[in-house]
Amino acid sequence: MTLWDVIRKNLKRRWGRALFLSLSLFLVAAVTTALFTASRAMQVEVADSYDQIGANISIVPARDDLSITYGGVTLSPDEAGAPLLTDDALGRIGAIHNAESIARVAPKVMGVAPVDGNPLTVIGVSFHDELRMKKWWTLDGDTPVEATDIIVGDALAREKGWQKGQIVHIGNSYDEAHAERGKVARENGNAVVDHRSAGGAYRITGILLPTGGEEDRLLFMDWRQAQQRLHRGNELTFIEVSALCSSCPIEEITRQIGHALPGTEVKAVKEALVAREAIVDRFTILSLLAVAVTVTGGALLVFLLVAAGVRERTREFGLLRALGYRKGHLLQTVLAETSLLALPAGIAGYGVGLTFARWTAPLIVQMDIQVVGSASEALIAAALTLAVGLLASSLPAWRGASKDPVEALRTL
Repeated sequence: MTLWDVIRKNLKRRWGRALFLSLSLFLVAAVTTALFTASRAMQVEVADSYDQIGANISIVPARDDLSITYGGVTLSPDEAGAPLLTDDALGRIGAIHNAESIARVAPKVMGVAPVDGNPLTVIGVSFHDELRMKKWWTLDGDTPVEATDIIVGDALAREKGWQKGQIVHIGNSYDEAHAERGKVARENGNAVVDHRSAGGAYRITGILLPTGGEEDRLLFMDWRQAQQRLHRGNELTFIEVSALCSSCPIEEITRQIGHALPGTEVKAVKEALVAREAIVDRFTILSLLAVAVTVTGGALLVFLLVAAGVRERTREFGLLRALGYRKGHLLQTVLAETSLLALPAGIAGYGVGLTFARWTAPLIVQMDIQVVGSASEALIAAALTLAVGLLASSLPAWRGASKDPVEALRTL
């Protein structure tokens, strides 16, 4: 009779105990998987949300006389020419110690400029960074590519009757050349020049669909073009920074930027997710405690079940030792039985735990959380379940295998 024959017959004969042991390990795997995958998904989602809310750091001049609001920063039209940040601030931000944790740096130039002769609020942005930072924006049209491409908010487009592809003129009502031509024309008795055409020609490539915010009534253009049309030179109104919060504390990045840009106010904009982050942190702590209790309880139950099974098999072990089986053979028998029960229990527990996490995680933090699994994680769950089962079975298995065969045979 081989060891596998002994294992097979014992599992068949004591199927109830084997089922109970397998169920214990299944619960360990399921609870551990559910809590860990849910916690991990929540942490990833919160970190991604920090990155996706757009700017999570704002850099503004140390002044409080602003009044036009955009992105939490305001600007007074009559202060449009006041000294602000300059282009070199972008290079300083890119040179901080934790610059690798910065995903986007989006400069802003704000002001009021004549648009087809009427004053409108103009926002100069880096479209490459702005559209990736403001992931909730949806354009009806094409992404700006050329320097003279612009996008406008839905409310502004409807008010002005603007359409995609339309040309508008942005800039002063007339420059010196047009003013001189207009003066000559008037002196000669000719018709007055239409000064609205003096501004630069810009094409509306897209309409920003309603966001419910101030963007709906704004016009967005390239930030360097805005500097020209607003006569700002190399000045910036403010800068938004999107930092990867999962790789470096945002407070540390804020401190470094403040040190690199003296005379500015650097603020971490994260209040929108603080409450959810606190919920995730508490859930993670509770998950660790629950996992510890579950693993401990499951291991103790496995220990008791194996110990009871070994006691019931005292006579069997005595006979096997008398037939020439060694202590190591009996130890292998008990541990192999546990392994055969632990591996499928771990894989099944992983599947059930993953399904449970997908159902409960979004309800806990009220977020659209994607809990994903993989074959490698299932193998890890099976391996950890196997480890718990073997560790819990080792002591009773060793005691049973070490029993004196003479004493075991006296029970016959």
